[in-house]
Amino acid sequence: DIIIVEGRADVVNLLKFGIRNTIAIEGTSIPPAISNIVKEKVATLFVDGDRGGQLISKELLQKAPGIDFIASAPEGKEVEELTKKEVFKALRDKSPADQFMSRISKDSTRSSGSSRYKPRDSRDRRERPSGRYGRRDSRRSSSRDERPPRATVKQKESFKKTLDSLVGTRAACILDENGEVLGKVPVTELESTVKTLDNPHAIVLDGKVDSNLNYVAKKKGVKYLVGTDKEEIRTSVCIMDKNDLGK
Repeated sequence: DIIIVEGRADVVNLLKFGIRNTIAIEGTSIPPAISNIVKEKVATLFVDGDRGGQLISKELLQKAPGIDFIASAPEGKEVEELTKKEVFKALRDKSPADQFMSRISKDSTRSSGSSRYKPRDSRDRRERPSGRYGRRDSRRSSSRDERPPRATVKQKESFKKTLDSLVGTRAACILDENGEVLGKVPVTELESTVKTLDNPHAIVLDGKVDSNLNYVAKKKGVKYLVGTDKEEIRTSVCIMDKNDLGK
């Protein structure tokens, strides 16, 4: 994994706390080397907790869409001045890049919304489509599109066999559509490895399936994530733990 920060002072501060996989960009121009790295590794952009940090996030995501996560310093603080506790909390609370940008976009709209708010005419409410052809149905349709696939009995048996072989190894197996093992890697390298693969079908790991892994896997088209434990996540990926596979 790699952490991208705004300046050298940020790198120095993170080094004090043992974080060495850090690169400073010094502005909003991204060197070609970094653009290539973010395509191969799981990249986290770590920005200051101010308006400037939000603007840099927006610009860099346009120039380097391979950035996966964004972490932000506490509001009003800069990365270079954070304590060890604040640094690790910010990195632990990182968000998928698209979710981070959606959140700050909503915050921006909310802060300026009072000046642009226009009361809805009562006729709008009467004329708004509902029922079979209305917005409620479109939500149902969207929900159906997001439903994860269901694993067959045969798939569950195969996943269970693979998971049993991994228990205690802290490793993960990446499978193709036929259930063949494409590769076996340490869990710590799983997200970076998945990012480099074409069309992985399923991942079975000796560990917990969390939202970060789900985000990276979903972007690569993974259909099934199986672990010894799991977070409850609303996603189009089928997530299972040992209890879902049966005895």
